[in-house]
Amino acid sequence: MQILLGILICLIVVDLSLIAAWTTVRLYTNAAAISPAEISPFFVAAGVLLALITLLLNRRREASKDYLESATDLIEKAYNVLNDRGENGLPKNSRINWLTSARLLRKSQLIAQLITERSHKGIWWEKQEYWRGRFRDLILPDLAGFPRDYYAEKPEYFDWWSGDIREPLSLKSLVVLYRFVRWPEGREDPLNDEKSFTKEEIEKMATSGPQKLGELLEEFQALQKKNNP
Repeated sequence: MQILLGILICLIVVDLSLIAAWTTVRLYTNAAAISPAEISPFFVAAGVLLALITLLLNRRREASKDYLESATDLIEKAYNVLNDRGENGLPKNSRINWLTSARLLRKSQLIAQLITERSHKGIWWEKQEYWRGRFRDLILPDLAGFPRDYYAEKPEYFDWWSGDIREPLSLKSLVVLYRFVRWPEGREDPLNDEKSFTKEEIEKMATSGPQKLGELLEEFQALQKKNNP
């Protein structure tokens, strides 16, 4: 579609150039002999090309929207598959659950690469950030992560296991999911330019809340003033 759209744009540029050139020549040679019938085919061609370009642009936008919706649906399904919790409150250490979730996540990312519209790309980035946070809370609740034997009973079982040994989680699924929850390199944090609470805002918390946060921040400001006179 991109190639066809490019060809049509080139054709309409050529058509408009021919109209301009033809008009210029006729004006300088014999202005009185100019007839609308002579130039009308060029305008008809331009109209047809514009209609085709509009149709293709609309189709491209609709396709981009479909890709966005499909990628969003898959990343949500990836989370739901993994959010099957055991009695301990952790996601079940099921090899098939982790593999399915990782596959759905990768498929969502591959489909998202087909999104063409800038607005849709921006929406996808924000949706990814939302689900990144949800996944992080699910599989990386703290720095330690889950117990060692959650992933595999022994390190060597990542390569080989049999019999009554519980299936280890797939290393590839762990790679996909734990890479996803990391903050992307080069991605600017939208909070970087946000300023800290002012003294007036902290004082206002005593009446408008949250009061305990206000008290804590007052003590924090006092410590900062003491350490940085």
